[in-house]
Amino acid sequence: MQQYSTYDKKLVSKQPEINVKSIHPSQDYSLQLLLSNLTIKSDSFRHAIRVSVAVLLGFLIAQFFNIGHSYWVLLTIIVILKPAYSLTKKRNVQRLTGTIAGVLIGVAILYLTKIVAILLPLLMLLMLGSYSTMRRNYFISVLFMTPYLVLFYHFLSPSEFYPLLKDRILDTAIGSVIAFLASYLLFPSWEKDKVNLTMITMLMEVRNYFSIMTEEIKGITIENTMRQLARRKALVALANLSDSFNRMINEPEGRQKGVAKLHKFVVLNQTLTSYVAGFSKYTKLKHEFPNEYLINATQEILANIDLAIAYLKREEKEFENISGKKALQNLNEFSNKLMEKRRLELKDGFVDSEIRKQLIKVKSVTDQLNLLYNVVLDIEKVSKAYVQI
Repeated sequence: MQQYSTYDKKLVSKQPEINVKSIHPSQDYSLQLLLSNLTIKSDSFRHAIRVSVAVLLGFLIAQFFNIGHSYWVLLTIIVILKPAYSLTKKRNVQRLTGTIAGVLIGVAILYLTKIVAILLPLLMLLMLGSYSTMRRNYFISVLFMTPYLVLFYHFLSPSEFYPLLKDRILDTAIGSVIAFLASYLLFPSWEKDKVNLTMITMLMEVRNYFSIMTEEIKGITIENTMRQLARRKALVALANLSDSFNRMINEPEGRQKGVAKLHKFVVLNQTLTSYVAGFSKYTKLKHEFPNEYLINATQEILANIDLAIAYLKREEKEFENISGKKALQNLNEFSNKLMEKRRLELKDGFVDSEIRKQLIKVKSVTDQLNLLYNVVLDIEKVSKAYVQI
């Protein structure tokens, strides 16, 4: 803290410009990608079948029972039905509660006044609110949309007002039930079947991020674009892991797997990613150490990440380069020797010295590597425990 709170111009570094295009994700729309998804193992293909069957069933029910405004049934199914059960469940609740609350709001507005000069501005405000919040908050969007439609149809045909309310609620309810049953029964997609791959991807991306940081310690120049790309991929993988965990805890308990262990894995990886980002600031201090100490310590950390990945892949591997924290112990001993020299200096009255400056840098890097090693060790243990559930 003292070092970075000074006004030493040597510590000020200009960040090079980043080529945003080179790190921006691109989507492959090749024919091969389409063909590779034409299998029941593909989540996209199963979801396509699920939506098709649900919409067909909704159409047949609407035709058989001669439901008014039957297109609302199909629209509800398409809007609610999502690839994941938890997302369908969430959207289902938002649609139903938003519709019921919206109907009550619409009835209340028409009960209080039927003056066109008041209802028309309200109609415009409700329409604006509905379409403005559709992408951000679906519940609020439906809450605005339903009274907007109530007022809209009131202007078109006041005599059909109450049948309209009945159709709106009935159609939404039918569509919600069909969407819910389709997501639960028809080629269901449970997170417990996919989260293992998400965990592996997370560790591989954060390993790549840390590995790029260690290349600079070896004297290899790394372009800033490559650093930013590795960091972005690690953060995207972390976001996907967190989303997967959140989806799992919203699924039926019988469809969940190792929630407590998975939660710990998510938290540890959030910590690990932040530690790696912090360590990236210290790579320029490599000249303060015996080079082999620093390189070997980082290799130990990478080896333990590899071991955690092997556990998740259920691979039986032996890692010869895992030396039981030996390299990191050498680094700690080097730091402790500098600490002892500094104590002797202070005892002799030397307030400022070269050893003091070196100790600040060495201690910062050593502590960061200790934090990284400990959190990686915890991830390794959690990964081993998770696959045994």
